[in-house]
Amino acid sequence: MADNQIDLMNFQHSRLDEKPTCFSPDVYVEAYANELQKRLPDVKITVNSSEYSTVYGHICAEHSVNALGRVGHRVPAIIQETNERLYKNPDRTPNVEAINRLRRAFAESFFAAWHRARRDT
Repeated sequence: MADNQIDLMNFQHSRLDEKPTCFSPDVYVEAYANELQKRLPDVKITVNSSEYSTVYGHICAEHSVNALGRVGHRVPAIIQETNERLYKNPDRTPNVEAINRLRRAFAESFFAAWHRARRDT
C-alpha cells in the first residue's frame, strides 16, 4: 500500500470458497470512493486493490450482506484500509490534525455516498 493510499474493499478472497465473499454491492463502495476522492484529492483512493484473505473479512462475512439494505440482522459493509502515514507523525505518534481531517472526510463521504447510492438504485 502506498504512503498516501486508502483502499476500500467490498469483498475478500477465501481459501475455502471458489468465489470471493462480497460484503456490499459495488455501487456502495464506488460511491464512497468517489466521495472520498472529492474530499481528499491528495490521497490515492483505490477500490479492491488489496488481495486480502481471511484478514478482516470474517467479521464482515458474519455481519454483512451483499444487498442494497438490511437483510435480517445483516447490513452492507465496506472494509477500509488506511495507510498509517496519513494519520501519524514520522515518529509514529498520532497526528491529531490529520486524524480530525480524515474523520471528517470519512463521515461526510459516507453520508453523501449512502444517500447518492440509495437514490441512484
